[in-house]
Amino acid sequence: AWQTALALLQELQAMRCTPTIITFNAAIRACGGSSRWDQALTILEMLRGGSLSGSSMHRIPHPVADRVSYNSTLSALEKGHRWQDALSLFESMTDTTLPDVISFNTLIAACARGQQWESAICILQDLMLSKSVGENSTA
Repeated sequence: AWQTALALLQELQAMRCTPTIITFNAAIRACGGSSRWDQALTILEMLRGGSLSGSSMHRIPHPVADRVSYNSTLSALEKGHRWQDALSLFESMTDTTLPDVISFNTLIAACARGQQWESAICILQDLMLSKSVGENSTA
């Protein structure tokens, strides 16, 4: 599925169509669902202003990453047992897009999967004390 998602992004470029954030987020989710956290992270980096190395995809006009982009990538990192990368991404997320309850829950799950219970508890405490996360925050 992830190869198809990346091929679709490239095909859209060949057709001179501009993918929407929904298209990019679907590609991130497809990568995460296929245990390709590295590809999900690469797509997110492109949305954050980078490019896909060795690819012509950096020439695709693209939107800016949104909360769904970040949460989908966090989920891919959690599934890939990459708690350190998830923590790093979460910290960078707070500089650009406010995390929501899904962001916190996914990060806690990533820490738990990595047997980092102390980190998970600290994140839970941060969530409980946070005033920037609403109960009904959505993308």
